[in-house]
Amino acid sequence: MRRRAITVLVLIAMVGSACGGETSLTDVSSDTVESASEVSVDDSPVSTPLPTATPLVQPTPTPPATPTPFPTPTPDPGAQWEQDVVTAKSTTDFVPVYDAPGGTEYDLRYEYLNGDTVAYPLLNPTYFGGDLALLVVEGEPDDDFVKVSLPIRPSGATAWVRTNLFDWSTNRVHVEINVGTNTVTVWDGDELIITTAAVTGSSNRPTPKLTTYVDEKIRGLNSAYGPWMLSLAAFSESLNVFGANNGLPKLAVHGTNQPQLMGQYASNGCIRVPNDVIEILADKVPVGARVDIVS
Repeated sequence: MRRRAITVLVLIAMVGSACGGETSLTDVSSDTVESASEVSVDDSPVSTPLPTATPLVQPTPTPPATPTPFPTPTPDPGAQWEQDVVTAKSTTDFVPVYDAPGGTEYDLRYEYLNGDTVAYPLLNPTYFGGDLALLVVEGEPDDDFVKVSLPIRPSGATAWVRTNLFDWSTNRVHVEINVGTNTVTVWDGDELIITTAAVTGSSNRPTPKLTTYVDEKIRGLNSAYGPWMLSLAAFSESLNVFGANNGLPKLAVHGTNQPQLMGQYASNGCIRVPNDVIEILADKVPVGARVDIVS
């Protein structure tokens, strides 16, 4: 400490000499030195304060990008009525039926009300010369086999057939025959085509309530049937046979030569509509259209 004080004193003297003063170093008394010793320099380490850390600015999180939603497709209200139909190819003359896909082939038989049966092969063309058409109840066009509704009695019978014997089509037309109100209503999907009064079966030969389909369109056989018949893949459930030839009592929607009977229960089970209406139905209702007979 003393050495540093002397150094300071010498520096002071040198400064005084440089300014022209006459005082020499030898003239400095001990008292002066002692006084100089009182000039102190802090020898302790200088504590330099650490810089204050600048707080990091937390970045504002970028919200995740919201994906642009794809527009929700509008449901097609008529899609629920789509039904698939297979129509025998021109090269198909006989359609074998099976109890399962790739299963056992069996002979198809029609059942009379008394329990008797008769062979009922699926032939193409049909008795009236149309293409054999069957309503698909299970399966897709690429499948080897599809399950179909059969145009026989008992109603509701099904079987499996080979898909490659048929052409495939789809339609949305459905027909409701209401035997409670004696009306026929036709839609294409959810679009109303026509509604009309009708004649249905009498009390002892009622039109049966069931679900079936149009399996053939036939030009009127005579005036009693009007200009067209829409044959249904269903049969009367009260008649064993019909007509002079004891034919099978197949149901149909057809015209009439007695339009004054509209709204009455007067047929043998078939559904009669005015001739101008059956013309419209023959044009608008395809083979394979679903038919619900209700009350």
